[in-house]
Amino acid sequence: MQYTLILLTLIYINLVYSFQSKIMMNLGDNNHQIIGNKFNRLLPEIETKTILSQNNAYGVLSTLNRKSNLKGFPYGSLVGFSLTDNDKPFFIFSDLSLHTRNLIINNTASLYVNEYGFKMATDSRVSITGKLTTISDCNNYYKNKYLKYHPNADWVNLPDFKVYLMNEICDISFVGGFGKATKIRLKDYESALVDPIIFEIDKYIDYINKNFYNLIYEYISNKLHYDIENYYIKNLDSQGLNIIYDNSNFIRIPFKMKVYTIEDLKYALIKLLS
Repeated sequence: MQYTLILLTLIYINLVYSFQSKIMMNLGDNNHQIIGNKFNRLLPEIETKTILSQNNAYGVLSTLNRKSNLKGFPYGSLVGFSLTDNDKPFFIFSDLSLHTRNLIINNTASLYVNEYGFKMATDSRVSITGKLTTISDCNNYYKNKYLKYHPNADWVNLPDFKVYLMNEICDISFVGGFGKATKIRLKDYESALVDPIIFEIDKYIDYINKNFYNLIYEYISNKLHYDIENYYIKNLDSQGLNIIYDNSNFIRIPFKMKVYTIEDLKYALIKLLS
């Protein structure tokens, strides 16, 4: 009787595991298509730094609440940020903001940032955790650097706004979709190079839409044999295009060459679509 019970339990576990695996495979197959091999995606540490290097970057900063009735509970704030020359996040906060007052009591915080064009749970995101400290801003170096990437943030020059730097990074987590979560070692993050497309990504997407939109539609329909009604370019990097079709389905199409300029992009698309 005991052996029969063990056998039935093992069969049950196997059936549940098989069922869950099929569900996850179907989710991936139907909604998140990758054409080609691993070379098509940026390395996690490069994608992490690229996500954090977006122009006009915003994320959710979690601090620990200082209020007596909520002391120690997380408090989320939507905040703008930029990176220093050694790629550490810095912020410009008002003394009056609750997240600023929280940091005075406990300077530990976590910043969550979505990839450019984030649409669904299969897309990439980053959480970077560390300690924030206020720093002096000689000659408005940090404020001017912030304004370079947040050109409409004139409020940074108000007298009660100060610079806060995540000088001590304790943890970096990268999620590249279902089953693609990984820890990024600090030394790998520090040595990674930003994918340069991110700095002018709007220009690249506009160029594709103006010159190659219909050709890409034909490529997806006729060469990849997808029955699609519409699509848009979610984003791109030096190794490929990320496309959303029919509102919620994702497909990544790799380039056959590395792309670093508009001229590179032109030749890569001609080579891909010919």
